[in-house]
Amino acid sequence: PAQSDYEIRGLYPAILGKLNLVDPDKAMDVAKIFPPGDIRNEILSRTMTVLLKQDPARAFEISEGLGPEASAALSSNLLSFTKDPDEARRILEAAPEAGETSFRREATRAALLVWLQSDPASLGVYLKDRMETPLLNGLKADLQKGMALLALQTGQPTEAGLMAAVGLDPTFTVEALLETDPARAAVA
Repeated sequence: PAQSDYEIRGLYPAILGKLNLVDPDKAMDVAKIFPPGDIRNEILSRTMTVLLKQDPARAFEISEGLGPEASAALSSNLLSFTKDPDEARRILEAAPEAGETSFRREATRAALLVWLQSDPASLGVYLKDRMETPLLNGLKADLQKGMALLALQTGQPTEAGLMAAVGLDPTFTVEALLETDPARAAVA
């Protein structure tokens, strides 16, 4: 940390190549050695991504103590962290018990959107009696936008159970159409 940021950036590949994320507590201790910047952010991001897959509750717990400066680093690659609805379910089940952080909100949003893309029917079943929780209700617009885009991409109507759980705002359908088919958007 006594070295300049420029010198630290030169060590970036060597540091990250030796980083072992098997022990999240050690990885977090290593991250705290570095001043705010690229290396610290990368270590935080990698550690939290691994933790989200293994133990989402622990990831949320750690995120509460990191402070707002870590939020952008933690949220930067959340949509690419998982493609598995089971991982998304574990995140969604751990999120309501966690404290309110931007990381929790973004991880929940990413989990919902990943699950929506991979298996909308089972997401509808999962959300059936849960949409009124403050966290999920606060993400309703994100889900509705995702549903409109998915229907446009696939050409299929939104799955009935998902529609019943989340509802649909027609303005999101029009917004999705504007990007690809302005004439249809005008008609809609």
